[in-house]
Amino acid sequence: MANVQNASKFSLKRKDSKQFLTLQEYSLDVLIQNFNLKSTIFRHSLRLTLAIVFAYLLGFIFNIQNTYWILLTIIVIMRPSYGLTKERSKDRIIGTLVGAVIAIGIVLITQNMILYGILAFISIVLAFSLIQENYKSAAALITISIIFVYSLMNPNTFEVIQYRVLDTLIGATIAIVANYLIFPRWEASNLRQILLNALKMNKKYLLATQELYQDPTTQKISYKLARKEAFLAISNLNASFQRMTQDPKSKQREFQLIYEMVTLNQTMVSAIASIGTFIIHHKTTAASEEFNRVVLKISNTLEISCDHLLNEKSKKKITVLHTEEPKDSLLHAYQKLSTLRDESIRKGNTALDIKTLHGLQEAYLIANHMNWLQSLSENLKKTTENYQQSPTIALERS
Repeated sequence: MANVQNASKFSLKRKDSKQFLTLQEYSLDVLIQNFNLKSTIFRHSLRLTLAIVFAYLLGFIFNIQNTYWILLTIIVIMRPSYGLTKERSKDRIIGTLVGAVIAIGIVLITQNMILYGILAFISIVLAFSLIQENYKSAAALITISIIFVYSLMNPNTFEVIQYRVLDTLIGATIAIVANYLIFPRWEASNLRQILLNALKMNKKYLLATQELYQDPTTQKISYKLARKEAFLAISNLNASFQRMTQDPKSKQREFQLIYEMVTLNQTMVSAIASIGTFIIHHKTTAASEEFNRVVLKISNTLEISCDHLLNEKSKKKITVLHTEEPKDSLLHAYQKLSTLRDESIRKGNTALDIKTLHGLQEAYLIANHMNWLQSLSENLKKTTENYQQSPTIALERS
């Protein structure tokens, strides 16, 4: 952070940098894969189409003025998930009501058409400036702009305001009801695959860190790629869990177990990142046999957790080559260095050389973090097993 100028000069080779880019695929296979009810995109498309057709028929049968306002509200508000649609509907309704109240106040104060035109222009500019930052405020400003634009053509401004508010309420209601009733895809059912991907990426990140520890000079690109994939997987997991919290309470199946798995995965990626950062920025010794054994045990435990989420019997057996736990061996290595240091102090050698200091730091950090990671992996295994055996998930599978 203190050396930003030099850090900004860092660049990757073109061949290496391409590996960090995720390109969007536009092949025909992607289109074909999404033509089924298992696809969230297909469900959303079908749901949106049915909602728009229903709104159009509603406007046609009851001869609603400006039916297209209802259609536009549905298109703008509706999202693939129920929680996002509900949140956006709430912001849209509140923004429309606030905008309508402001417009009524201005109309009661003045009937100046020039002022209406100026306010319509200013409010639409501000609306598009805020639409990504604050949708509620943007909706209010869009409402003000539309009301004053229509007021230039229709002298009965209060009628325009009335229809604008009514059409927005109808459109928002249709969007929420459609998301709840038409092919709903609750986030709890999507989380299994996202959790599985997070576990796999954490395991890949751990193994990449092990390779980096064994050869820090040549394994940096593969380590950074694994780190990128792990952090993206955790980000997707956090976003999915956030969407789940916005679903109806009755649809948040096994919320506590899922929350625990999300937290454990987040903590695990942080622990692995701490080890990787230390290895990159310090001159370390060769990875010990005990370290490799702990990594093997953790990766096997993570694979068992993946099998639990897949509802498969695990083919992995966690074996220990010696009677002593590998994590205890790592702690003993640190304790041995610490004991030697204590003996040197007793002999009067109080000065601490850089090599001994780095050796103590490395042994302490590696031992404690690997112990922590093994504990996290064991907790993940228990949690995924409980998740697999829970009555609601068993019922869903059946």
